[in-house]
Amino acid sequence: MILRRGFLEDLCGNAVVYWDVIGENIISPNSGIFAINFTVSSIPLDNKLLTATFPPIPFIDYNELLDKLSNVQCDIIYGGELEFPVEQDAFNQFYKSEFAKFNKVIEKYVDVYKEKFNFHVTRLSEQEKLNLLRDLSKKIRIGFSDDKKENKLFSKRVIKIINNLKDHSKYDVVKFRSILFKPGIIEDELVQLYTNQFLAIYHENYERAGVLKQKISQLEHDLSQSDPYEYL
Repeated sequence: MILRRGFLEDLCGNAVVYWDVIGENIISPNSGIFAINFTVSSIPLDNKLLTATFPPIPFIDYNELLDKLSNVQCDIIYGGELEFPVEQDAFNQFYKSEFAKFNKVIEKYVDVYKEKFNFHVTRLSEQEKLNLLRDLSKKIRIGFSDDKKENKLFSKRVIKIINNLKDHSKYDVVKFRSILFKPGIIEDELVQLYTNQFLAIYHENYERAGVLKQKISQLEHDLSQSDPYEYL
């Protein structure tokens, strides 16, 4: 998600996505960009934030868009380039593909936006902290190949949770943190195993926690063999 205006740490919930049109603009010949406005509700429904999307509007260029939004509080997102197909038969598939990309932008925006409401470590229960640790850790692992700013935001949240959980000796969050920010397939699996183990311990499912601990120990042993200085 490429923000042209706004701050990732403080999204306002009202956003405009725009695309540069390359080649012939068969819908609006005198326009160089298309923009779509969407808003995100501040009140969750069934723990989800609803969105409202408005029809696309053509503009001559980015400067005209900025002029229209000069007195409007909104985040501006760059959606990339838009090239209309020459053949009419290909237009339906083109529309579906671009609409799917747009939905991905909204999903990313909502994921980041809802953090400003959901994240207050001291207000969370122990179970909520562990669930959030699992969910954000998954996003961080995916984020190694995605937007670095988003990854940085999620990382800050996770570190706060880890620091808060340090007093609970039953959770080895220090070892977990040492793995979390290292890329690799084995590390991906270890992060998932650790968070599942923490939740098993919380729910006093010690049999499952023991099985997960054995898997963790084996994978960490494999890593130490590949890098003998890693766990010294």
